[in-house]
Amino acid sequence: MTISSYFIVILTAGILFVSGVFFMRKVHKNTHERREMRKILLSRIETLRLPGMLQALGINFANYFFKVSVDEIDKCISNCEKCSSTDLCNEKLKLPELNPGDIDFCASQQHLSKFSRENRIKS
Repeated sequence: MTISSYFIVILTAGILFVSGVFFMRKVHKNTHERREMRKILLSRIETLRLPGMLQALGINFANYFFKVSVDEIDKCISNCEKCSSTDLCNEKLKLPELNPGDIDFCASQQHLSKFSRENRIKS
């Protein structure tokens, strides 16, 4: 092996190493940001009816919270915060079990229906 080819191999390995380090740092930063965003969403969701709605629809809150994208959860939380049908929501949540058709008043109904017990059984 000549000195020039040895230099090219070392240079290529160095570039790959530095690129790998930058990639890992970016992945770690994104993971940390998502974790922090989920903490913020969890603090917002605690005061809403959304966890009760998920439970009534047969949706495991922990699975939902960690598998659904942060943007979708944020949209559901915003819908719940803006909702003017809180009395109707409270009445429906008193029922032992909800079906997606029971929450047609809910702004997040279409989203929540995808995860409901009824649709999981069909799949």
